[in-house]
Amino acid sequence: MLAGFLVVKIPFALTERFKQLTQQGIGVAALDTSYVSSGSWYMIAQTGIMRVLQLVNVGSAVSEQQMMQMQMMGPMAGGAGGQAFNAKQAFAAEASALGVTQYASALLETERELLAAARALPATLPG
Repeated sequence: MLAGFLVVKIPFALTERFKQLTQQGIGVAALDTSYVSSGSWYMIAQTGIMRVLQLVNVGSAVSEQQMMQMQMMGPMAGGAGGQAFNAKQAFAAEASALGVTQYASALLETERELLAAARALPATLPG
């Protein structure tokens, strides 16, 4: 069902180690590694990109325990001083930054301009 289709071109270069992982079901050996098959993209989306990177780059991947510790530390590790997240304040800041733009069509008078230009043409065309 998902084999044989290319659906994504990653905007950065990948090493050859990724080729077998990202191009499952594609039988073209000379294809650039930045193209990803539909089956591979489905698996990457389902398992999460961190798991894929851990599988490919086992030596330098952060362990799951270290990732959980970093998530638990959360805002305190970033120097927020232990302040809790204030959703109302964040929403108010986003609402004030949001601007409303009036829609102005560039094609509003196009029909009239075209008809005026057609009337300005000579009645008979040289032929």
